[in-house]
Amino acid sequence: MNIGIVGAGAVARRAHIPTIKQMSGIDLIAISDPNENALRKVSSEFNIRKTYRDYIDLLEDPSIDIVDICSPTHTHVEVILEAIGRGKHVLVEKPLALSLADAIRISNELNKTSLKLCCIQMPAPSCERL
Repeated sequence: MNIGIVGAGAVARRAHIPTIKQMSGIDLIAISDPNENALRKVSSEFNIRKTYRDYIDLLEDPSIDIVDICSPTHTHVEVILEAIGRGKHVLVEKPLALSLADAIRISNELNKTSLKLCCIQMPAPSCERL
């Protein structure tokens, strides 16, 4: 499956991207971020071939199956709903939403599809497992 990441900030660079790169059967093929410098740096560092300044362009890429949302928290609901609307599975860094009403909106839209959504909290890379 092909994955695209929305957001080229610290959580993507330090946790999501390194983890995805270690997984078999998953290809990280695209990243989006409105910050051109961050986008260029992360795509070069991790050899991500497709870059988009606008996440909508990433969502419209038919080769992407899963969208990993690492954008600022206040953008999560909008990006999730847009991804669901375009038939993409969603992985999102916590929190899912900032209100119960928004979480219910997401659930209602997701329930109209066969898509999967997973909200995760990536551990800090320096954390050791017990």
